[in-house]
Amino acid sequence: MQSPHHQPIQQYWELARAGRGAEAARLFYEFQPLRAIWTEIYQVLWNKDGALHPLPFIKHWMDQMGMRAGPVRPPMTNLTSAEKARFNERLDASGWMNRLVPGWRAST
Repeated sequence: MQSPHHQPIQQYWELARAGRGAEAARLFYEFQPLRAIWTEIYQVLWNKDGALHPLPFIKHWMDQMGMRAGPVRPPMTNLTSAEKARFNERLDASGWMNRLVPGWRAST
């Protein structure tokens, strides 16, 4: 949720430590779209039909942030093009990617 270009978590922490609760709360709620994405990719760990691991999503998200993560290793499988496209749509809809990575364009 941070990058060298934009560090909202640091801003949130500094506002909270300075006793500026209303401003910190506003920033906290701005993070909700990214928290929703993060929560969704980790939900697989609690799947009653058999836990998976969110690493393919994490690696793809890192790639989108400009941190080359590379492919996952067996027995995991990389995301399909459709899964990447859906995930990128969610990232784009969050409104955060261009804040974090100016000029961001989804890649698959």
